[in-house]
Amino acid sequence: MGLENITICKVPGKGPEDVLPLPDGKFLTGLDDGRIILIDEDFASWSELLNTGGRPLGLEICSSGKLIICDAEKGLLRFSFTTKKIENLSEHSGLNLPFCNNCAVSNGGAIFFSSSTSRFKIGDSSKDVSEGIPSGVLCKWSPSRGIEKLMDGLYFANGVVLSPDEKFVLVAETGRARISRYWLAGELKGTSDVFCENLPGLPDNINLGTDHLIWVAMVVSTTSTIKKVWAAPYYLRWLYARAPKSVKGRQEKIIRIMALDFHGEVKCEISLESEKYNFVTSVREMNGYLCLGSINQESAARIRL
Repeated sequence: MGLENITICKVPGKGPEDVLPLPDGKFLTGLDDGRIILIDEDFASWSELLNTGGRPLGLEICSSGKLIICDAEKGLLRFSFTTKKIENLSEHSGLNLPFCNNCAVSNGGAIFFSSSTSRFKIGDSSKDVSEGIPSGVLCKWSPSRGIEKLMDGLYFANGVVLSPDEKFVLVAETGRARISRYWLAGELKGTSDVFCENLPGLPDNINLGTDHLIWVAMVVSTTSTIKKVWAAPYYLRWLYARAPKSVKGRQEKIIRIMALDFHGEVKCEISLESEKYNFVTSVREMNGYLCLGSINQESAARIRL
């Protein structure tokens, strides 16, 4: 696979962090000015759907047909395509959830979602990854019980995937290059473990493809430098998090993607040096295409497998 397979769609703003393919061939994505736009089937034109007034990140369609929005500033939102109204599902939770990031929705309407950190806002998220103080959480929202905390102490909790049989939920930990698992059913119900670790890149959004694989977007490679930083005393991690770019070095320009099965085995790995598109925060497989999003770009991308 080469860069000749990539199609770029310019968007009217920065940071299409997650790109959600819809059954009708269109796509949804959120921008850093609060807008969520609808990209047409031609992957060239777009229209504005709504504005959350915050910073929309992860997007999913729930069983009722409404749009679930993880907004890093507003919280867990639900939007009705019919009434155009936005509900805030996390507003009265009583929990400290300042950085809602990504979600997965069950067949029964429960929403599993991550809040990345309680220490930083979205503009300083890289500091949280470097400092390595685990304050991320995985939560569940249900109509009957509201919001419950399932896991805490996560290293920048990020992408979320629910297994097809709904026996467990996965959450990416960007700040440890791993994916953790929380058991929802069976003998291990209520416990957690590491699903896979030592990933070659720092995982961002993770999504279930139409090919029944878990597609993992990795923003950058897991370098020896970041491993040394994580192993260093806190004061050195604190200093590194605030060091100028000249000290940290040039950020690599790469598309790094991986697909796993539900045993954690690697089924596909893509690593392409690319000035054209990089720092991939989202990958969605649908019918032989990969739809990419990036919080650093002013475009979405699509790759034919």
